[in-house]
Amino acid sequence: MEINGSQDRAPFSDLTNCTNGGAEGESRLQIANNSTEQRKRERERTRYATMSQEEKNARNLRKREVRQKKERCCMHLVFAVLHKYITCNLDVSIFQDCYKLVGSFNTSYHLLMYIYFGFVLVWSS
Repeated sequence: MEINGSQDRAPFSDLTNCTNGGAEGESRLQIANNSTEQRKRERERTRYATMSQEEKNARNLRKREVRQKKERCCMHLVFAVLHKYITCNLDVSIFQDCYKLVGSFNTSYHLLMYIYFGFVLVWSS
């Protein structure tokens, strides 16, 4: 039993699960995302280039203030946590006239804070 027009059609190709169509689609999406990010970056650069010097200074000042505000906020949080950690973990009973912190310090910043608070505690006693 022959279907009309079968000699005009191309034969079916071998379709298996090992096709790379999905991987090609993902790479196309990644290229599209990169191109949109690139276009946005270029728009921002041209916009910044067309600004007057006063506008650039005002923009940089706002960014600087926001960055400094974030840094100050984080530093207050770090000092509050360190203060709580140090006051909760002071162990005076081991040494008579010395203070000892119980716990480990995993960064050089904590070590510096330990040294600073150690000097403050020694000088205050």
